[in-house]
Amino acid sequence: MGNQQDKPSQSISKSQQQQQQQQQQQQQSKKTNQVQNQYHIAYTQTFNTYQQENKINISHIPIENQQLGLQFKQFVLSIFKTDTLNLQQYLDLCDILTKAPDYNIKYLNKMRPVELMFKFMGYSENDSIANEVCLSVLNILFTMIKNGDAAKYLMNRIYDDSLDSNQRVGYVCNKINSIMPLVGDYIEAYWVKILSSNQIQSKLEKPIIKQSSKIIDDEIFTVLSTQNHFCTEMTQLYNNQSSGTSFNRLAWNILGYGGPTLILIYLDKKLNNLPIIFGAYNPNPWTDGLKFQGDSGCYLFSISPSFRTYCTTGNGQNYAYLNTKNIDRSKYKVGLGFGGNSEHTSFRLWIDDEIENRSKVASEDDTYHPGYIAGEIEGQIGIVFIEVWGLGGKQALIQQEKYRQDRMEELERMRKVDKKQFFSGFDQAMFLEKTFAHRDQVREEIDRD
Repeated sequence: MGNQQDKPSQSISKSQQQQQQQQQQQQQSKKTNQVQNQYHIAYTQTFNTYQQENKINISHIPIENQQLGLQFKQFVLSIFKTDTLNLQQYLDLCDILTKAPDYNIKYLNKMRPVELMFKFMGYSENDSIANEVCLSVLNILFTMIKNGDAAKYLMNRIYDDSLDSNQRVGYVCNKINSIMPLVGDYIEAYWVKILSSNQIQSKLEKPIIKQSSKIIDDEIFTVLSTQNHFCTEMTQLYNNQSSGTSFNRLAWNILGYGGPTLILIYLDKKLNNLPIIFGAYNPNPWTDGLKFQGDSGCYLFSISPSFRTYCTTGNGQNYAYLNTKNIDRSKYKVGLGFGGNSEHTSFRLWIDDEIENRSKVASEDDTYHPGYIAGEIEGQIGIVFIEVWGLGGKQALIQQEKYRQDRMEELERMRKVDKKQFFSGFDQAMFLEKTFAHRDQVREEIDRD
């Protein structure tokens, strides 16, 4: 009897779950429709602005890049067989360009934005294109983001793996999508802006840089903006030109900052007449200690002469390291590093206590994927500029300010305690024991290793 009584309640429970799922789906669908209606209202207003006799000639759509404008017209003709569209055709065109992966017609076959861009320029997936053609397409693509000249960094990446000066379009598209995860979002955002006549502003805004930089120009900024770690504002935490080359200053400027950091390094050498620029990304706040820190979200990257990213392999866990403690006859060096071995004898990237002259790079380790991060240099590097940028916004700076206040208060308490003990008649041994208590604590950490 007990089992028979339980069955109705189980049945009701399943029914309630199904109802809840249906309600959630309906709510999600309602939100999607509301967003879709918002976009269609903006597109319709654009149509009404330029239409004549209930049709719009797409040549009236304002596209600044002349070549892109011509290809836009050819693209519309290839789909609709006319360049004068009615409202429904115009809305269909907007959906094709702004929701490419979800839009399925025979001509396009659910292309991602990058593949659609090459199709837009008249090239199919299996076509073979020469490097100058690829560069031309990429220049237009980067112009849609910010700066067409940034294409040269990506070109070096696409073609440096092969001696062949021609590459299949499908291969190029896969390269672009893997190297720059956000590029498709920027393409879609560009078309939303154009087709709505600026009525809808993109939510994918490039971050604001308030401080000047010796490394980041418009081209490099455009490339960096296609990555997945950017926020609304970049804050310069350290640069060696204004803050000096003291490692203690570098460490003080990044410790306590409660957000991700981006390290950029500019060397004193060039490769193929292009500057050597590279760096590292740590999504976690830095801590001062003898252990490796960070997680699999850390990665290394090269910007110039070619753009590459070196993510974690899953084989090692020596993600990041920061130590300011100078310990005699210890393996624990003073400096900042990424990757390398657990003996601390080598790092994939090492920023030494003597920043400009004794820092080093390596081409492989267990934690990060192999490859040159600084041109083709292996070993010691000469640093001209080094900058550390915070990507955590205002809240991260507030956390850092609190960290600094706590540290200063702690140092002040230690100073007062040591002074009081000295004048209270403690003998020298007792005084030194208290003064170097921190050193003994560090020794204990070493012994535990």
